[in-house]
Amino acid sequence: MKAIVISEFGEPSVLKIQEVPKPEPKEDEVLIRVHAFGINPVETYLRAGTYRRLPTLPYTPGRDCGGVVEQVGASVTEFQVGDRVFTDTMRKGAYSQYFAVPEADVLLLGDGVTYGQGASVGVGYRTAYRALFEKANINSGDWVLIRGASGGVGQACIEMACLHGARVIGSSSTEQGRALIMSKGAEAALNHNSESFEDEIKDITGGDGIDCIVEMLANKNLHSDLQILAQNGAVVIVGNRGTIEINPRDLMMKETRILGMLGGPRNPAERKRYQAYLASNIKKGIFSPSVGVSFPLEECPESHVEVLEHNKGTTGKIIVCPFGVENANSTQTEILGTN
Repeated sequence: MKAIVISEFGEPSVLKIQEVPKPEPKEDEVLIRVHAFGINPVETYLRAGTYRRLPTLPYTPGRDCGGVVEQVGASVTEFQVGDRVFTDTMRKGAYSQYFAVPEADVLLLGDGVTYGQGASVGVGYRTAYRALFEKANINSGDWVLIRGASGGVGQACIEMACLHGARVIGSSSTEQGRALIMSKGAEAALNHNSESFEDEIKDITGGDGIDCIVEMLANKNLHSDLQILAQNGAVVIVGNRGTIEINPRDLMMKETRILGMLGGPRNPAERKRYQAYLASNIKKGIFSPSVGVSFPLEECPESHVEVLEHNKGTTGKIIVCPFGVENANSTQTEILGTN
């Protein structure tokens, strides 16, 4: 089978297609024929060698995919060959035509959900859930600001916060992004590059400020975030690319908090809560992941470039399609013409 293999850290060009053995699922594993895998910002940091914890070379990246069950291990009981599924896993290896993962890391897709949408769930929705509920513990009626809300994590945050009864403001640097934010249910969509951004926030909230900010680029925005927090508010940092200087007095005056987090569940109990919440809402169609740009497998390096340029206009999850873009956009169980 074909897979993306990284043998050295560096520019997107290090993402190379190689012929590798097709995985044989272990007793408790499901083998998925991958029709789309998602590209996440953290994977660009790993590929570049700039992340704090780096994988051992060589490796195949990726955790998010949507596809069809190709084969099941002897002890698997919840899935059968032909099921339409997506992954919620911490295991790497999704940048490939076939991906073997534990049964516990696989969930069913809803009837109207495409494989590309399935590939847009994992990291983005897991991160959103942790930020809003496990870290910030938002309440119904809270003002929630999602910085960079037109991306995969941001859209998931909007859907979850609105479903929870929060009042949501999203930000994007483009008109297209702001239109998407409003379509997801936010009360307002602002340009975070505007000089009047902080004043607009204060006007919308009646001067009270924001109870929870989900921050995608802390090295740029954290100082501004602290100016617009409400009393006892919190900033949850899910993305950062450098350093920033802040005044701790900004935290002291309103007794606010800065919370750091990683994307994966910290313990089995949290994982169980998240998967139950996610599986129900995806299958019912309550959540509708948005796909941005789709690439064929041969253009995987371009997908990483697109992620890095995300704040210049891309909306939705960026995906790569090992068996062609047309198959990734399908909701059919049987995919023809892909052997």
